[in-house]
Amino acid sequence: MAEDAPPGDLLDRLGTLILIGMPGSGKSTLGKLLAERLGASLVDTDQVIEDHFGTSLQALIDSQGLDGFLKAEETALLRAEIHGGVLSTGGSVVYSEAVMERLQRTGTIIWLAATCAHLQQRIHNMEQRGLAMRPGQTFEQLFDERFPLYKRWADIVLHCPNCDPETSVEELLLRLQSVPDLRRFR
Repeated sequence: MAEDAPPGDLLDRLGTLILIGMPGSGKSTLGKLLAERLGASLVDTDQVIEDHFGTSLQALIDSQGLDGFLKAEETALLRAEIHGGVLSTGGSVVYSEAVMERLQRTGTIIWLAATCAHLQQRIHNMEQRGLAMRPGQTFEQLFDERFPLYKRWADIVLHCPNCDPETSVEELLLRLQSVPDLRRFR
């Protein structure tokens, strides 16, 4: 088990721990485990969006189209209260410059990186999952489109596609021990 700094110290120093990455990268699972380990709150932005609009992500995409969904996501996340704890984002959050700048000022952005092939093995319900994709766009094209955006915004990149979630959280906690408060540079 990682030799953890007291959770309050880690969160005071790093702010909100913000998980970004493609669908299937483990944001929700790792977010829950990380929050439990730190005794911190967890906010899942997909749930924030669903609560804000009173409908599922897929229904919102179906009724608003991709551009309408991305605007709705941006609106909900710019209005959401984000303070401390762990934030698990939807994969499309990186399309909004305004939201990402806000998140960057709020905490430390952690990209859960995995290969496209690994992600495809993990996602079984692509049609109903609420993926923000253009009509006719393949998952590979979506991956290629988002990859540079995740890379741009990430403070930390966690490559652990074949690790179990507990091992990934352990690795992340070890890495977070040496990360400075990056918010002061922004």
